[in-house]
Amino acid sequence: ILDPAEFFESWLSNGTGGTCWAHGNALYSFLKALGFDVHRAAASMYDFGQPNHATAIVNFEDGSRWIVDNSLLTMEPLNIEPASPSQLSEGVHYAEVEYDGDTLYVHGTAPPMPHIFFRLLEPEVPESFYEERYEASRGFSPFNERIHICRKTEESIWAMRGGNLFHVTVEGIQHQPLESEGIKRHLIETFGMSPDYVEQWAASGAMESSLKSESAMPDLPVRIPPSKQGM
Repeated sequence: ILDPAEFFESWLSNGTGGTCWAHGNALYSFLKALGFDVHRAAASMYDFGQPNHATAIVNFEDGSRWIVDNSLLTMEPLNIEPASPSQLSEGVHYAEVEYDGDTLYVHGTAPPMPHIFFRLLEPEVPESFYEERYEASRGFSPFNERIHICRKTEESIWAMRGGNLFHVTVEGIQHQPLESEGIKRHLIETFGMSPDYVEQWAASGAMESSLKSESAMPDLPVRIPPSKQGM
């Protein structure tokens, strides 16, 4: 759901989310309503070149600029000033801002991938840009074939990819294969989705699709952030 009002209504009623285009547009609208100087921005996840990720940039009167990204779920905004780029590493949570010349990269984590990153392409784009990319994702998106959902708390990260549940704590990552009843139970109890919505989701054929055999993890580009170079 790209419309911010519908997005928040569904989120509050059913606990549902969406792709980065929906999240990014909703977050932009929320921050705008609170009076922040915020801009929709476009990035390239894994630096594939094309714009495939939505994020938001907030400007403050002191000249500082911050990325707020509720798809990466970095737990707090990230300072993108070249003189003081953010690096977060509290407990299980990690995020890092990197500059390579004038090019900005943001690093994070999204289980089961231990490391993800994106390159900022455009610091300000219109809503029509999000609409175009959102519509394009209906035909092709890594999230179209099976459920992907993530929830971060102060102590841990929960993520579900198809029929696989991942739980990250300071002790490491645990993986649990799930059948249909386990998927539904965790969507309700762990991720906070409404029981009625989960039943509708399962009946739509999405459960069957999510339980199909998992494809191998793709061979994704790797970029080592500054804090981890030489390790």
